Amino acid sequence: MRFSPLTTRPGRSLAAPLALVLATTLLLACSATPDNVVRIYSSIPLQGASGADNLTIVHAIRMALDQRNGRAGTLKVEYISLDDSTKSRGKWDAATEEANARRAAADPLAVAYIGTVNSGAAKVSIPILNRVQLAMISPANTYPGLTKANGALSSEPYIYYPLGPDSRNYCRVLPSDDLQGAAGALYAQQKLGAKSVYVLDDTELYGHGVASVFAAKAAEIGLNVLGGPEGIETREGDPLKGGDPRFSAARTKTAQDVAAKKPDVVYFGGATENHPGELLQFLRQAGFTGPFLGPDGIAEPAFVKEAAAKGPGPGTVYATLPGASADKLVGKGAEWLKSFKQLYPKDNVAQYTHYGYETMNVVLDAIAKVGKRDRAAVLAALRATKNVQGILGVWSFDANCDTSLTAISVQALSNGVFTFKEFAPAP
Repeated sequence: MRFSPLTTRPGRSLAAPLALVLATTLLLACSATPDNVVRIYSSIPLQGASGADNLTIVHAIRMALDQRNGRAGTLKVEYISLDDSTKSRGKWDAATEEANARRAAADPLAVAYIGTVNSGAAKVSIPILNRVQLAMISPANTYPGLTKANGALSSEPYIYYPLGPDSRNYCRVLPSDDLQGAAGALYAQQKLGAKSVYVLDDTELYGHGVASVFAAKAAEIGLNVLGGPEGIETREGDPLKGGDPRFSAARTKTAQDVAAKKPDVVYFGGATENHPGELLQFLRQAGFTGPFLGPDGIAEPAFVKEAAAKGPGPGTVYATLPGASADKLVGKGAEWLKSFKQLYPKDNVAQYTHYGYETMNVVLDAIAKVGKRDRAAVLAALRATKNVQGILGVWSFDANCDTSLTAISVQALSNGVFTFKEFAPAP
């Protein structure tokens, strides 16, 4: 389903009895816990098509903590990794994400929550954590409406912050989709030579959001938007394991309709676990031979494997990424990458791995600055972060707690691997 501002479950109020129990639990637990111990939680999908790539975020978080000997200043830090995906869905799950957020909210030692990867999951957990002023910082969310009105629904971002706009608790360390979607449209026109585009998405918050921004920018710069944003059928099991032919048939029909319009470029907004790889197969079989362009959600080995499973293969494929891929980091970033590969030689350094490392370091710096277990103070210190000289370069959080970094890079699929091609035109 497309996200609706009328959705109430993520933002529902805690009942008074539950609040009383939570407060009592906090008081009792605090009285029995050393004052120099804090906890940081993460909530990241570790199952399904993106599970292996997402595990590298957890490894990067642990690496950052281990390099500080498990401490933030004088405080001992305990890190708890939670999984917000389920085996049955093979991707993030709203009920699981809600349970993770409530667990962290109820833990008196918790001072920060790293996550989520999926923007749709963030809209579940932000309101829960906002009510207890637990800092939440994402290494991967890009949907604009989580922090700002540009490229968002009319109720956003305020719907996610029940305590009001002056007590917002959410930050992120990578550029949002109002930049990525617009840069994608400019790239299609200026670099791929497109005069017409067809826009598809996976109907999730992130996918539909970035597709909508792309379509709006495409129309603004004079591209002929032949259709969309149009949602594809996503309710299928893994096509590599048989899937469900009813839903494959729906995507086949979509592909045939799109190919009949003869667009120069097809743009897909969404994530690998919603099967854009199979969609690309069907587009090629239907006669579409032009470039297939998407956001960071498709730049994964699982997409490549699915796209090439049968049929004529993936053809020309491009993906935009917030910032630069890890192999393009310089200075401290290049040093980190070398160390990470030595520490985790079996890991495929993925698109959010380095953002996970940067996120943990920023959180640890905020905790060290406060020097005590104080959620409100840690949140204030995090939001006040300026002039970080980390592995991503020099950057700061703005008034929305968005990063000041704005670069969008482009990767091309070549020989079964997404590799850096160039930076996209600035939107």
